[in-house]
Amino acid sequence: FPVTILAVTKILDELNDLFDLSEEEIKSASAVVVTKPQIHNSVRVHRKVIEILEHIKNENCIEFMYTTVHNLNDKLAQSFLCQIIPLQIKLHENLFYLIGLNLNKDNKIVNFRIDKIQGNIDSITDDNTGEVKKFNDSEVNKINLDQYFKNVIGV
Repeated sequence: FPVTILAVTKILDELNDLFDLSEEEIKSASAVVVTKPQIHNSVRVHRKVIEILEHIKNENCIEFMYTTVHNLNDKLAQSFLCQIIPLQIKLHENLFYLIGLNLNKDNKIVNFRIDKIQGNIDSITDDNTGEVKKFNDSEVNKINLDQYFKNVIGV
């Protein structure tokens, strides 16, 4: 563990030497180097974010096709239908994520990379009544996402 900290310190010192940063610049946000590329297909992702936020505002349960992320082999990725209660949008390492309750798995908290959502994000309609399935505030208010993510590394 100390080796990692020494390595980071060395890199920061070398950045300082290379770019001749002042003490003020080193402490400011402008000294932060972002290694991630721009959001892939950002216009499409931003539209989906806005669409999801509209569903959250209207308290609609939603469904969409999602393709899993497989870092080692894209051929192992799978697509499946997700039905969730949308709770929140998070931005982590330049990727947008949808946090929600999985309606198919005992309302377990799940997250989805928004760029991996395929096609439309639709409201779920009740087969019997044809009305849009809503979630209520009491279901959602029981969930403390800040506490849930307090000790989570990543999203």
